[in-house]
Amino acid sequence: MNTRLRGGERLEDRRLLASSGGVCNLFTDPITPEVAIAFEQTPIDIGETEPVRNRRQARIALLDTESLDFNRYSLNASVSAAIDLEDTGCKRLSHKALKTTGILVFDYQNANNFKFAGFDARRNLWIIGAKHHGKQKIYDRLYESMELDATYDLRLNVDHSTVELLSNGSSKVSHTYRALNHENPIGLGTLLPRPTRFQDIAIRDYFPLSETVADNLKVTQGVSEIIDVLANDAIAYDIEAALQLNQTDYTLGQVSIIDNQLHFEAASDVFGQEIIEYEVVDQLGRAVTGHVDITVTSAFPIEFDLDETELDSFELLSGNHSSIDSPVGSLHRLTGLELLEVGLPPDKFTMTTTVIAPPSTPHKNFGGQVVFDYQDERNYKFAGILAKKKRAVIAEVRNGRTFIWNSRRINTPGDPQYHLKLVVNGKQVQLLINDSEYISRQFAQPVTSGNIGLKGHRRGSIFGDLRLDNINQPAVALNDYHKIPVHQNVTLNYLMNLPPDVKLMSASAAQGTVRIEDDQLIYRSAAHHWGPTTVDYELLYPNGTQVSKSLPLAPGVDYPATAQLTKFGHLESDIVMNDLGFHIQGKEFFQENQYPLPLGGYENVTNFNMLFLNELLPEDFDLLMQSQSSSRADFAEESVIFDYRDQLNYKFVGINRVVRSTQSSTLVGTIVNSIFYPVNTYWHVGEVVNGEQRILKQTRRRLNLNSNLNLKLQVRDNQIAVLANGSRITSYEFSEPLNYGAIGAYSPYFDRAYHTLSVLDPNSLPDAAATNTHLAGDIWHEHSGHLEVQPDPHGFSVHILDEPFVGPRQIETYLTTVTNTEDDLANGFIIFDYVDEENFKLAGVKAGRKSMLIGEVISGHLQVLRSRDHVMFVGEEIKLLVSIDQSLVSFTVDDEAVITYDFADDDLDLPFGFATQESPAYFKNTSIG
Repeated sequence: MNTRLRGGERLEDRRLLASSGGVCNLFTDPITPEVAIAFEQTPIDIGETEPVRNRRQARIALLDTESLDFNRYSLNASVSAAIDLEDTGCKRLSHKALKTTGILVFDYQNANNFKFAGFDARRNLWIIGAKHHGKQKIYDRLYESMELDATYDLRLNVDHSTVELLSNGSSKVSHTYRALNHENPIGLGTLLPRPTRFQDIAIRDYFPLSETVADNLKVTQGVSEIIDVLANDAIAYDIEAALQLNQTDYTLGQVSIIDNQLHFEAASDVFGQEIIEYEVVDQLGRAVTGHVDITVTSAFPIEFDLDETELDSFELLSGNHSSIDSPVGSLHRLTGLELLEVGLPPDKFTMTTTVIAPPSTPHKNFGGQVVFDYQDERNYKFAGILAKKKRAVIAEVRNGRTFIWNSRRINTPGDPQYHLKLVVNGKQVQLLINDSEYISRQFAQPVTSGNIGLKGHRRGSIFGDLRLDNINQPAVALNDYHKIPVHQNVTLNYLMNLPPDVKLMSASAAQGTVRIEDDQLIYRSAAHHWGPTTVDYELLYPNGTQVSKSLPLAPGVDYPATAQLTKFGHLESDIVMNDLGFHIQGKEFFQENQYPLPLGGYENVTNFNMLFLNELLPEDFDLLMQSQSSSRADFAEESVIFDYRDQLNYKFVGINRVVRSTQSSTLVGTIVNSIFYPVNTYWHVGEVVNGEQRILKQTRRRLNLNSNLNLKLQVRDNQIAVLANGSRITSYEFSEPLNYGAIGAYSPYFDRAYHTLSVLDPNSLPDAAATNTHLAGDIWHEHSGHLEVQPDPHGFSVHILDEPFVGPRQIETYLTTVTNTEDDLANGFIIFDYVDEENFKLAGVKAGRKSMLIGEVISGHLQVLRSRDHVMFVGEEIKLLVSIDQSLVSFTVDDEAVITYDFADDDLDLPFGFATQESPAYFKNTSIG
């Protein structure tokens, strides 16, 4: 007889066998009830133990859950940790219990493939795992002493693929599986055949406990801010979470709850950091604690006088500092490092100072730096002037070691002083020196979590002034602007994420019109504007708080698009528009003439013409720029712009230089070059990063420009291929996709060589008539007493006035044609006897011979009935007067020239209106008498 214990066998098992354990049914199925309760109302059957081939396999009883559809639930059972011997019928044994196992089973496929969680009291072990092809895998385990008389109230929480086992309310083990098939049955049982007793089997709804995530808020003194803390917390979709505060008064301000959001009102006289605690309470009464790290920053701008009394505003860390009187005012001398007593700065700020030479040695300037993101004396960043090396630097001290991240040799001014402006925008840092030179650096993390200060040379740096200010700039990155369609009423509420019970009080827009209807903010772009603009609006919260906010928008056209370059010739706008824009389906669009810069101020963008879309570009697209010029040199320096983020960050490709050259090593080659490839073109692919231009690749190619250049840029994810007049020029691979920014063209010349810009599907041809067809019809705009028409590119554009007339009437109006309209197209008409858009009578002016006319449009075709010559200047205001007496029509221009016509057989009793034929125009000061 083999007396060794086999794997998984215990000495108690041998003793039971020796004492007729088999007769006592100790190696048997678990004891389970016949019925379980599902969701507190539905009884479901518990089946017999599933058959097994091996007597030592797990014994599992399945629940009949075929009629239930759920992927998040809680399986509950009460299980004894030991066998009750009286249930076995064993009478010859002493009353001694034996520890057993109990598991809850889910995703059961067969006896060799299922997942489980439970306990093995023999090993004092909590486990969660799976059986796969008969092999057992344990994913999580917990050792814990288990008593013989213990009873465990097990709760298995299943949330999609995440499973957690709790016992008596305490979490034991958990695991997230790759996937769970919730159509497979669930059950309960034992890992080894034992008469383990299961009771109170139930399936219940599982409402996972909410998990809070720490939030951060940086706010300025005296400013109120709404914090949606629940947005970041992990809360199940069917949990009714409510905020609760145990404390409302804090050192830095007051906290309240508005519409289940935290409302923090910062005090106006303190700054610093503080933690605000809140509780998230669900419908079951369970509460979890969360917190918000509040940073209150000083209200900028702050001016420092730099006199003796101002020294208390500086915390000296090393060296010494003092105040110096001079003819220009108080100066600040520093030989070490000091911090400003203003707390942490906002996420976007500027720091301006002047580093000058000491009054005693006006020819020697030792330089100086501004300090930011100061953590301790061994970890901070600084930017400024190293005068001895004549360099401007952006640097970092990390663990006591200094790293120069960017530097630039600077020209020493005749007056040895340096005006420094540090601009911090999150991760991005720029340093301007004397408003003429510039360096920048983008760090991996935001650099506004530390203090700010000054750093002086060991021989003394002299600071002439010091000012802290906000950037005071709107969003500059085009990715921050919401893309919307032009010439459509767009509801903006879905972009603002408004909490309930908040009222829209007012709204305004620099470009376009905005109105509030039924608490909906509706915006429509201006007649000729596209690209970045902002809508300002004011909210009223239930507690009476009013908050002003702005929403950045960028109206654009559909993709794909083909646009022709056009000059601005419309009536004056309140906002200066770019001199050149694009013409699409008879409509002309222009961007604003200046764009904000991250470092403050604005930059003129006259040389840039962007094509704005109302959606994100696809990963793959083609960009085609078509140019024409009699001078080959005009093609140079005109570039395609792509991945345009802001005025300081974009990419470009184009011709840098054109040189006529037919030189070859052979006579035949020289002749061939002179005929087919007469010029050398020098191309470059580059990018502008934080205002600094980088040439990434240069290429030389022989081309026959022949007064035309078709530049095609094939964009495929992060790769580009450049073709010109059908010839492949170059290619380049960037590190990131190129479809997030805007596209456009750049030219330093007032008279552009390029005339058409198209963004197309890959390998397709431009077709202006087939793109943006929703803009093809005529559009009439009424504003400031003007009635403007953006014409249909084909045929007549007609607008009927509301007032009908009967009998002798006359209409007077002032017509202004658009200056950029081709001379042979400029026209404007007063219409009458209107039947439909293809049948009416008219009187008006048309550029060219016989410019005054009275006529009739029949089936869309104009028939001139009476005409005469009249001098007409495009862009100048013309007075038109039409008088109708029964069938007689009299037409007068500028109170001078008159023509008449008698429509003998017609009754002219229909309303007046206006029309143009493929020509933009303005009608104003209209009167009907």
